[in-house]
Amino acid sequence: MKKSICIFFLCLFLFISIGFSADGITYVKVEDPGVKNSLKFDLDQLKTIAEDLKGEETAGSFQLVNPEGIVMANLGALKDGEIQWSQQVIDEKFLQVTFDKKSDFESVLSKIKQNVVNPGVQVQYSDAQNTPMATCEITFTEAPDLALTVKVPLTSSPGAPLNDKVSVDVFNRGMLEAKDVTVDLVLSTDMQIPDLPTDVSATFKEDAIMSGGQKTIPVMKPGEKVTVTFDNTLKFPADAPYGKYYLAAILDKDNKITELSEINNRDIRMVMVTMPEPKRIIVNLPEAELLYTPANSEVSVSSNGLILSQTAEWRKCNFKTPVFQIKHVAWEDFLWEVDTVAKTVTHVKTANFCKKGGEAKVLTFAVEPTGGTATTLPDQVIIKLSDARIEYTGQEGKFKILTDDNQIAYVSFWQIAKTQPGIYQVKNQAWGDPFLEIDIIKKEVRLIKDGKFGYEGGTVTVLPLTVKVEE
Repeated sequence: MKKSICIFFLCLFLFISIGFSADGITYVKVEDPGVKNSLKFDLDQLKTIAEDLKGEETAGSFQLVNPEGIVMANLGALKDGEIQWSQQVIDEKFLQVTFDKKSDFESVLSKIKQNVVNPGVQVQYSDAQNTPMATCEITFTEAPDLALTVKVPLTSSPGAPLNDKVSVDVFNRGMLEAKDVTVDLVLSTDMQIPDLPTDVSATFKEDAIMSGGQKTIPVMKPGEKVTVTFDNTLKFPADAPYGKYYLAAILDKDNKITELSEINNRDIRMVMVTMPEPKRIIVNLPEAELLYTPANSEVSVSSNGLILSQTAEWRKCNFKTPVFQIKHVAWEDFLWEVDTVAKTVTHVKTANFCKKGGEAKVLTFAVEPTGGTATTLPDQVIIKLSDARIEYTGQEGKFKILTDDNQIAYVSFWQIAKTQPGIYQVKNQAWGDPFLEIDIIKKEVRLIKDGKFGYEGGTVTVLPLTVKVEE
């Protein structure tokens, strides 16, 4: 917990001048005073580290330790919340730290001279019982320290432009400038991005660099932030299957820049690739027919053995033998008038139901009566609805069943589920077990039996129906 607190305050101190890396490596200025086994440490920087490490504690001690946690030098003690340095303070600017062992001093000095970015040295805080409580990594080498944050869309679709939806904020949190900072965008189906991706591909290839997803920043000064954007050649691969992807932004993938830390050189975000909602889906129903039984005024509309509409949705009037009128509840200013002798269906507009009059237009529906005469109604009448179709409008998110461009099924009787990108399930309450599955990718309609609505599975029969999709 204390180490995380240390990281927060040291990040803030970066902008004051200390130079802090995101993984907790802090730059501390040192000088060689030429005194046996001693190095001068910047006092203000040590104070900042010590204040953060102690937190709310009022007693304890500070040490310089090696990677194994073995003390190389005592720095000071904490008494009543105040730090008292046990090493010599020089000009109120430096703390001259004398190492307990010559070998520790020589090891640290060697790493300083060789510009080792992470020498494995820590400032450690121990409580009053001398139990180590918190540490901060330190470095004595000035170096760049690159970090980044990538912005990606939550969802995309195959072939979709990404240039206005993807950007990378690059930071140099180090003490020196960095030159020729490369930024690469890599696409994967998991978070296991390789250390050195090399392939560049416009089509989908696992762990490949995206075509149009490479940029180079010529120079980044210490403390600078650069936002990298991409041109219109950056697109989601058109052949990418629908599903979950990870888009990774990687800095300096070839590791040509010596930094305080490399672990903050990539950022990975998830993108769901879905099919864009179509403007309209049309499924033709060539076998659709309306069945009317005058004796009991029963009406049903069916196709391929499935009920599309039922009696409760229709008004009927045995107007004048051999003519009857019929009207769906969704129709406002028109009705159908059926002549079972002439075998015609007439669309009548602006007429009162069960009365003569209105604007008439004969429809191209076949009428097949069973029984009946010029003075008696038939036992039943079948009307072949030759232009019947299912329509789905993406903007409304609703299915309609139409014929003669008029609705013949009431929405309240239908269930709709979108189970996968491009796959819609529809079910009428009267059907019981089966339901329809419309696949706009394969352009087919499937009858599903023994399945669970809203889920995959069941016995599948592909129906001889055509599917048209309007984007």
